[in-house]
Amino acid sequence: MAIEDAKNDDTAKPLRQGTSAIIGQKRARSPAATTTTTTATKSKKESKAFGADLLKQTTSSSSINAIKEHLSAAIADRQVNDVRRCLIQLGGIRMNFELLKETKVGIVVGTVLEGEAFRPLFALAQALLGDWISKLPMATLDALRDEVGVRNAIHTAVSKR
Repeated sequence: MAIEDAKNDDTAKPLRQGTSAIIGQKRARSPAATTTTTTATKSKKESKAFGADLLKQTTSSSSINAIKEHLSAAIADRQVNDVRRCLIQLGGIRMNFELLKETKVGIVVGTVLEGEAFRPLFALAQALLGDWISKLPMATLDALRDEVGVRNAIHTAVSKR
């Protein structure tokens, strides 16, 4: 799947260094860091439960939409770890054209590439989008290429003024 491809891709170093380096390590915490409020603990538990519940569900547009909504909120709040979790969850789902068309999840994943705060996640988001683009019908790909070509032509014309 897309995430496995990104892990093996040498150009996806932020992904390889970001998550795999952290997974095997236990970080020492200061006493101040271990004291957390019940609100923070509760939100972490809710976030973990959110992910676990969705991964247990069958792949349906409703579960993808739930991840998409959580991803949108995390992007708006600039929560890099939550965005990473959502992208990883989406990478574990076998997407097809119908699910992509119905949920429009690719649009939200694409917004990750617009935020400088999410730079460490660019490789992961690009891997997902690249995998999903390969599932689009040729007619859709041609239409996207035409639209990008028109946008580039307009941008060139406007910039020459």
